[in-house]
Amino acid sequence: MYYEIEEIIFQTKKKFFSKIHGEHRSIFLGSGLEFNEIRQYTIDDDIRHINWKTTAKTKDPSVNIYYENKKLDICLVYLCSGSLQFGSSIQKKQIASVLLCSLSYLAVEKKDNVTTLFFDNKEREYCKANREKYLPYRLFEDSKKLHFDYSVINYNMLNETIMNKIKSRSLLFIIGDFLEIPFLDDIASRYEVYILILRDKDEEILSLEGEYNLKDTNQNRTYQTNITSQIIKEYNNQMKKHDIQLYEYFENLDFKYTKIYTNEDPISALEKFLKEIHNGE
Repeated sequence: MYYEIEEIIFQTKKKFFSKIHGEHRSIFLGSGLEFNEIRQYTIDDDIRHINWKTTAKTKDPSVNIYYENKKLDICLVYLCSGSLQFGSSIQKKQIASVLLCSLSYLAVEKKDNVTTLFFDNKEREYCKANREKYLPYRLFEDSKKLHFDYSVINYNMLNETIMNKIKSRSLLFIIGDFLEIPFLDDIASRYEVYILILRDKDEEILSLEGEYNLKDTNQNRTYQTNITSQIIKEYNNQMKKHDIQLYEYFENLDFKYTKIYTNEDPISALEKFLKEIHNGE
């Protein structure tokens, strides 16, 4: 695990820029392409740009042709719910800090505009669009100083805040644990959204049995409970059902998503995710 910003930047450079030779869109694939026209498909075209509506009408494969706009507008959204304080060895909030810094470094190195929003049941902090070299350092310090108020995410207010502050069509990277089904419908058509789901293995597969004092990190309260084998079975089944519903929700909105565990290398996981996006997987 990376605890210092210099190590985060070093590992980001190592994993991304040692394999990429100046191709901007090999890192961020999204609204850097601006629509130009539709024409008939040729064998050299990218199948991801096929216009299926036109193809269905004309019965001939057609593709969208784009201009390439090198500068992207990227917004990083950190959902700082109280549950990010959980972790069997490393807390989820530590993984969130690494991802936030790594993404911001990738963006400013490519001279993209980066906006950052920290949010729980209200706006906690907002960093307006910039591409200054110091940004990853600032975000790292801000995330370390972040005080968690044991709150849950107010998604209605989050939608409203994003739309009020992010006027241009942007790539949104939303970082959180999503232990509830979110409401993000309002931003779906306006932005290109990528979801980074942070989890700890122990919260997905409960194995503890017996008497325990448990802490609710969203409400900052502790209570004693007896965890039986039946409770374990029901809990684990509910977690599986929850994630199936969560994935279906994101897929219906055409959001790309990945899950990153606290026992993983977050930068390697991020590299894999962005590579899959680029390859259209």
